[in-house]
Amino acid sequence: MVWRPCEVGRGQPDPGGMGCQPSMIRAQIMDQRTLAQLDIIREISNALTCARVDHWLFGGWAVDFAVGEMTRQHRDVDFVTWEVDLPRITELLRLLGYRARASQHPKHQLNWEKSGTEVQINLITQTTDGSLISPGTFSDWPWLEGSFGNHRGRIGDLDVPIVSPAGQLESKENFSKHPAGQPLRAKDLHDIKQLRTLTRSAQRE
Repeated sequence: MVWRPCEVGRGQPDPGGMGCQPSMIRAQIMDQRTLAQLDIIREISNALTCARVDHWLFGGWAVDFAVGEMTRQHRDVDFVTWEVDLPRITELLRLLGYRARASQHPKHQLNWEKSGTEVQINLITQTTDGSLISPGTFSDWPWLEGSFGNHRGRIGDLDVPIVSPAGQLESKENFSKHPAGQPLRAKDLHDIKQLRTLTRSAQRE
């Protein structure tokens, strides 16, 4: 069977605006790498939405989509998905022209690449007590409750599901404290500042 991307917007409304050309985004582009990354975000989110696969944008781009504008440059694109959906996701990415790359943490993170843009697919699963974890290295560190819900982020007319700002903040603030973690980098400190502002604003509302 040959898979073809569904045509969002034909016969029904496009809830995420992913079928539209991101004209507002293109006016803000700093370089071709950024444009390529935004195209990748739209392509993957659209494909997974059409396939009814739950997914959430993560990492630096998720911070910017929560803020509503680009706040810094990014090295790659990160998504979080359910581990059980990995076979379907793998098939979709291959059909879209992505190539698998080696990963240091293959139990919870799969690396892909297309036209020079790096993509990381981070996996989650649910334990018997209901907690959500990343399999493998970080399985002893449950995700913050509510991290994976109906939160959405937008830049211009590109609207995608994102890990909740509170979940992102907890992940970034505590990564360096985990035995397998690493010291916080300048970009991590930048993201943490953005997320703290967002979560404080949400708490006041």
